[in-house]
Amino acid sequence: QEKQSLQEQVEALEKDKEALEQQNLELEEEKLRVAKALVDLELEEKALSGARNEEMTEMRDQVGTMQSATEELQTKIADLQSELKKRDEALRITSIEHEDTMQELVAVRNTLDH
Repeated sequence: QEKQSLQEQVEALEKDKEALEQQNLELEEEKLRVAKALVDLELEEKALSGARNEEMTEMRDQVGTMQSATEELQTKIADLQSELKKRDEALRITSIEHEDTMQELVAVRNTLDH
């Protein structure tokens, strides 16, 4: 009977051992799933980071292009303003000359009429 009791204890311990081993195996599987999920997240983060860096580089290039275009436009505006000032001055001079010519013509006409 003592032998049978010991045998039952051994069998109970073996069942407990198997249950613990099964739990340990399940825990290890869960650890592997978590580790895989972490690796997947890291890969996704790296992919997103790479895409984000690429977008930032592209945006910086676009900003640089826009700055260059803005500078070119500012130069053109300055050139056009300078040209406009020259033309305004030429028009002013022409207008004065025209007025002088008209006065001379009136004076000549008055002289001829007398």
